[in-house]
Amino acid sequence: DKDRAESIITPAEKTLSAGVTLTQVILNEDLNMNVEVLNKQKKLKEEELKKAERDIIIEVSEAYFTILKLESYGRIQKSNLERLEKQLNIAKEKKAVGNSGKADIFIFENEFSENESQWIEVMLNIDVAKTNLKRIMNYDLNRELYIKNLTLDNPYLITSNPKIFSYISNQNNVKTLVKFMLNQTTKESSDIKSLDYGIEIQKRLEENAKSKRYTPTVALQASYSVNNIISEGAGSEKMDSSSVPDLKPVTSLLGNPDDRDWSIGIGFKLPIYDGGELSADRKIAEKNIESLQIQKKMTETYIEQQLISQISKIISE
Repeated sequence: DKDRAESIITPAEKTLSAGVTLTQVILNEDLNMNVEVLNKQKKLKEEELKKAERDIIIEVSEAYFTILKLESYGRIQKSNLERLEKQLNIAKEKKAVGNSGKADIFIFENEFSENESQWIEVMLNIDVAKTNLKRIMNYDLNRELYIKNLTLDNPYLITSNPKIFSYISNQNNVKTLVKFMLNQTTKESSDIKSLDYGIEIQKRLEENAKSKRYTPTVALQASYSVNNIISEGAGSEKMDSSSVPDLKPVTSLLGNPDDRDWSIGIGFKLPIYDGGELSADRKIAEKNIESLQIQKKMTETYIEQQLISQISKIISE
């Protein structure tokens, strides 16, 4: 506005100014909570990754041991076939000399045929099991997969410790074995660790809802500006007030600022009227903690049940 710009107390018609403002939060309960929660969530995600890795290891191990079992069963079937073939040949020789009839030959031929079918079926199952293992390992399905036999005394297995069999073969020691395995599993279980991190997150949310009423947000703010970097047009050349005696009292009251300004301040904020919302947040966190603790207890019980079931199966076998 040209005529207003000509005034002694207003900027020029065309003016360029620049400034910068810096705000630094000194204390904020929500920010502190968010940092801690994010750290817990990061650990939770790491446990989920570990669980995925363990699941793959278990899947590979089960597929691998399935092949070993089938190959072992195949060797037994082949040994039976060789035994039946010898008995069949003996029966044929006996018949040739008149010491046996056709009935004995038919019995051995029938049994040999059945065992041969079972052996062929086992061989097919081995191929299927190897294909399954290749799939899990992302191995080329068209390439041959060579399986190395793994015995119970292999150092990679817990069974390599000879003491372990005294707890499997002796019913009185089973409880000790279950207790040991349960302790190991509970410490390493990603499911339980994830639930623990979830409980810690909810406890932090609960703490935040409690302390937020009394903990203010404190922030520091500083600003710096340069005015009239460019000053053009009407009013760019202001009248010197010192040359007019009658304006001196007025200009002394208005001050005579230069073109650079700075300020610094500190602010406080306290959620005095957010009590109802904070109470609701606290109750929600409490209910979530209770729910997660129940889930954790159920998970621990399920793990114990599975351990007892699996160890009982091993003992029976």
